[in-house]
Amino acid sequence: MTASLLQGEKVASEFKEGLKKDIEDLEAKGTPPHLVAVQVGENAASRIYIKQQQRSCEEMGIKYELKELPGATTEDELLNFIDGLNGFGSCLFIFFCLLRHFISCGYLLIYDNILVN
Repeated sequence: MTASLLQGEKVASEFKEGLKKDIEDLEAKGTPPHLVAVQVGENAASRIYIKQQQRSCEEMGIKYELKELPGATTEDELLNFIDGLNGFGSCLFIFFCLLRHFISCGYLLIYDNILVN
């Protein structure tokens, strides 16, 4: 098998176009995507990632929101906070970066009150 050069920009562009169509379909169904990033404590690397995440969401037409919690937040407090985000009534994707006393990073997709991990 011979190696081939991956056309990254072309692949990314095609992926984004497909994603835009999916976003339009969700909006037409009344469930616009909404990304909530939850940051617990301060993390410089997360801050850079969050800025890029927000920019990407804006480009794709996805509502973006950043929620910041203090570093002293307990696991129970975090889970209760995330549970409270479940009341949006739209397709909600949650990204969170945590301090060392939690798991490092995670993703949750909440859709119609169903939690998918």
